[in-house]
Amino acid sequence: MIYIDNVTKIYKNGEKSLRGVTLNIDKGEFLSIVGYSGAGKTTLLKLILGEIKPTSGAVYFNSVNISKLSQRELNKYRRNIGVIFQDFRLISNKNVYENVAFAMQAAGKEEEDVKKDVPHVLKLVGLENKHSSFPQELSGGEKQRVAIARAIVNNPDVIIADEPTGNLDPINTADIIDLLKKINGFGTTVIMATHDKSIVNTLRRRVVTIERGVIARDDKEGTFVL
Repeated sequence: MIYIDNVTKIYKNGEKSLRGVTLNIDKGEFLSIVGYSGAGKTTLLKLILGEIKPTSGAVYFNSVNISKLSQRELNKYRRNIGVIFQDFRLISNKNVYENVAFAMQAAGKEEEDVKKDVPHVLKLVGLENKHSSFPQELSGGEKQRVAIARAIVNNPDVIIADEPTGNLDPINTADIIDLLKKINGFGTTVIMATHDKSIVNTLRRRVVTIERGVIARDDKEGTFVL
């Protein structure tokens, strides 16, 4: 599904973030990417999203080299991917329903579909009774649930979660990981970057460890051993 072929990324300041990374991610996988800060995790996610281009090598999605896509094609490609951030990135002047609906509207969905699908995903993430609440009225765990609802409402093939529990307490962390596992159970590929050893060690799913820009370990049912 996603194939990263011998990718090196050097930024304009000379920083070599990734060095000759090759990685294959199959459809339906739940993959954790771990490593210390600065190891290259976020760069890898940005390459998959097409936010940056590799200095050398290529990133393929369903055999298409995304670095070769036009901006219009790239925008269409990104509709295949839902993104969850550590800091939620909700729109403060929109309520829960509107935040999730905005993702559908931005993708050009019909209002009829918005009215049908948004309540469905809010129920899936356990926020059916919070549709009129604004972000400042929500707990951290609830904000992340809204972010997850927004990420999945367009039925993406892939969810990218960049430190999705970094701002949450252990109870909310467990709830969010359970929700990601549930989404993965529907067949959605989940790619999660995390520093949290307890999450990785509990999941017992595939773990890729990045150290200084290279893949140091790739374990099918791994643990965080840094």
